[in-house]
Amino acid sequence: MDKFEEAWKENRHVWESSKNLAKAMYLAGQQSRQAEVNFLKAQLGIKREQIKGFESEIKKAWQAVEEKDKRIEELEGQLKAVHALARMRSAVITADRWFTLKPHIQNAIKCLDKKEKALRGEHE
Repeated sequence: MDKFEEAWKENRHVWESSKNLAKAMYLAGQQSRQAEVNFLKAQLGIKREQIKGFESEIKKAWQAVEEKDKRIEELEGQLKAVHALARMRSAVITADRWFTLKPHIQNAIKCLDKKEKALRGEHE
């Protein structure tokens, strides 16, 4: 049984004695409907506030994602720079080793040349 019927039964004596029974019934129905409308409007207001809250949370989440993306890009750039420095360091070390070993290699080649000449019977 809905609220309208309950109100009708509780206040039946008032409406039966009324000259405008149809008007009383209409007004009671309107009041019942208006109460439903007011309830639904209140619910709609609550839902709108919830949506605003969700939109705010989503906006904050997107901002956090954008900040993380920027940080990732920065770190990728730093990592590329570190790799470039490592390659340069490796090249410098390789070149340095070559310059360090070059005199020893040249001396070894001269020594081998002398031995080869000696084996052929050539003298300096």
